[in-house]
Amino acid sequence: MNRKHTKSKILIVDDISKNIQLAANILKTEGYNLSFATNGKTAIQRCSVVDFDLILLDVMMPDMDGFEVCEILKQDDKTKDIPIIFLTGKTDTESVIKGFEIGGVDYITKPFNGAELKIRVKTHINLRIEQQRNFDLLNNILPIKAINYLKDNNKVPADKYENVAILFSDLKGFTETSSTIEPEEMLTELNDIFTSFDTIMERHHCERIKTIGDAYMAVSGLCSTLSTENTTDNIVRAAIEMQLYLKNRKSFINKQWEMRIGINTGSVIGGIVGVKKYMYDIFGETVNIAARMEQFSKPGKINLSEKSYNIVKNNYDFEKREIIKVKGVGMSQMYFINI
Repeated sequence: MNRKHTKSKILIVDDISKNIQLAANILKTEGYNLSFATNGKTAIQRCSVVDFDLILLDVMMPDMDGFEVCEILKQDDKTKDIPIIFLTGKTDTESVIKGFEIGGVDYITKPFNGAELKIRVKTHINLRIEQQRNFDLLNNILPIKAINYLKDNNKVPADKYENVAILFSDLKGFTETSSTIEPEEMLTELNDIFTSFDTIMERHHCERIKTIGDAYMAVSGLCSTLSTENTTDNIVRAAIEMQLYLKNRKSFINKQWEMRIGINTGSVIGGIVGVKKYMYDIFGETVNIAARMEQFSKPGKINLSEKSYNIVKNNYDFEKREIIKVKGVGMSQMYFINI
């Protein structure tokens, strides 16, 4: 099924119903999902609740003309990226230039040619789909704040973030197992597990930072205004669900994986590493301690640093561990969560 014909949503805005019907008759054969508005105010309201892929916008309308509508939409983060084609009887050069200056992607004058309208709409719909595909790819490797920085500034500055909860995990026996099965089978296993982890993270308002082999790193609270308790609780709930997922997976998958998880909370520095192949990463003592918590965890266990434990100690049942000497940290008190 062709996505660009069945799912692309187009809003046609014109104060003359006959003009709307004319454009709709031309485009409906392409299978687009068409909506209509007869004034600027209604158009803006529709855009606030529907994620349109394209807007065909008349300029000469009473109360609020098309240029005003465009400027309002471009000032709103929710609607600023919707491509707008001006479809209007204003043919003077000044109007055409203004249409592009305020953010329009195309300008078609009335009376328009049906074949030309189809081609131009199809071109901008395809561009929209390609932009979404690129966004989805970036979203797999960068936090949303980093993507927005890149779109607006072509760079992502390093920044400090407080109240970030960090999770490190690795699979028991991965190195040994990977040497005994085909690479394609191992890749399929990791893809299945990590895809499920990504879904869990999204459900608990966390996000994956990176994977390295069998290691999976995620955070809660990066680029957010959540409290330390909320970010730590989010990552703990995600960790519990990750362990339960692997445990339940054993009942229908031959591979019997177990995982160690470590968690710590604090401030981090985040930014993009590299200039040709983007990779977002976080750094600092908080990250290092989280990694140590994972190293001193055990298969099937979630190991919390004392700092993370003190934040959520009233929310879960814990097992206090012996004090352990940790390289670069010193004597550390750790806690297992009883799942």
